[in-house]
Amino acid sequence: MWSIPKDILEAEILCRLPIKSLLRFKCVSKEWHSLISDPKFALYRQKKQGEIDNNNTIHQRVLVLAISPDRLQSLHCLTRCITELNFNFPFESRPNVIIGSCNGLVCMALHGCKDFFIYNPSTRAYKKLPDPDISLGSPYLYGFGYDSSTDDYKVLAVSCLRVLLKVFSMKAFSWRDVQYNLGVKLFYGTESPPKGCLFNGALHWLVSGFHFGSQDPVIIAFDLAEEKFCRVGEVCHPRSVSLGVVGGCLSLNVCCSNCVDKTTDFELWVMKQYGVHSSWERLTKIDSDIMVRYHGSLVTLCTATGTNGGDEIIMINKWREFISCNLNERNLEEIYRPNFDWSETVSYTESILSPNVL
Repeated sequence: MWSIPKDILEAEILCRLPIKSLLRFKCVSKEWHSLISDPKFALYRQKKQGEIDNNNTIHQRVLVLAISPDRLQSLHCLTRCITELNFNFPFESRPNVIIGSCNGLVCMALHGCKDFFIYNPSTRAYKKLPDPDISLGSPYLYGFGYDSSTDDYKVLAVSCLRVLLKVFSMKAFSWRDVQYNLGVKLFYGTESPPKGCLFNGALHWLVSGFHFGSQDPVIIAFDLAEEKFCRVGEVCHPRSVSLGVVGGCLSLNVCCSNCVDKTTDFELWVMKQYGVHSSWERLTKIDSDIMVRYHGSLVTLCTATGTNGGDEIIMINKWREFISCNLNERNLEEIYRPNFDWSETVSYTESILSPNVL
C-alpha cells in the first residue's frame, strides 16, 4: 500500500486545505488525526497560509458578539459573507466581553472578569477557564496573546484602581499574581477600549498620560514573555482614540474634530519602527465631506484583502456599522450593518487550532 511522506503531507497538502476539509480528514486515519490535531501543525499551517495569501488577510474574519447572549456572527472580510455561530456552551452563563484574539482563538468572558472561555470560531471548539477568584472592579484592562518563548497562551487582567495584575497560563491552567512594575496607576479614556492590542509579542493600550508627565495619551505594553509593563512612547497626535495593527505595524486612529463647523477628519498613522517616536507616518486621511456620509468617527479593526485584490482597512463607525477603506483609492464602503444590537467585536484569522490541546 502506498503512503505519502509526512513532510510532504504536512507541508504541501494538508496546510493548503480549508478548515472544513481538515476536520473531515481527521477521520482518515489515526496518523492524520494526530497530525491535524497537533498545535504545531496549526501554527505551521497559519504561517504557510500567510506566505501564500499576503499575511492571512484573505482569511481575515470579524467576530460580532450580540447583546442578546445567544447570538454570535462572523463576517468574512473578503467575501462579505455572514456566518451564524450558535453558542453551544453547556453553561448557564454566556460571554459578553471579548478579551482578545490570537492565532485563530478568541478569549471571551463575562463582565467583571468571570467565566473565561477560549473559543475557536472556525471549529466551534471551546474550553472554559477557571475564575481568577477576585473582583477586579472597574476600570480594568485585559488582553489575550501567545508567548512564543514558552509556547504558552496567556490571559491578562489588570485592576487599574487596585493596581492588581493577574495572568492566566494555559500550560499551567491556573491564574497567578504578577508584580506590577509600572509604578503609576493606569487610566484609559472612554473612547479607548480596555482590550489590549496584540503586537510584537506584547499587549498594548492607549492610556492617559497624566501620571507619565504627558498631556497627550501614552502607549504602554505588557511583554508576554517577560511579564512586565513598559512605556512604548507618546502618540503622534493628541486626538488619538485607539490602537490597531496595520500592515505589520502598530497603528493609531486619529479623529480631528473642528468645533466651529462640527466636522471630523479621520487619519490613520503607523509606527514604521517600533518604539521610535519619529517613525510615525500618516498612512491615509479621510476628509470630513466623506466622513459625514459614514456617520463620523472610525475605529480600525484589521487589515484585509479587498474584493479588488488590494489592501483595505476594516473599521467601525459610531453607528456601529462595518466600513471598508480602500488604501489605494481612499474611499469608504459600508460592507455590513448588523440587524441586531451588538456589544463586542474582534478580528481573527481562520485556524484549525483547538483550545483543548494547548
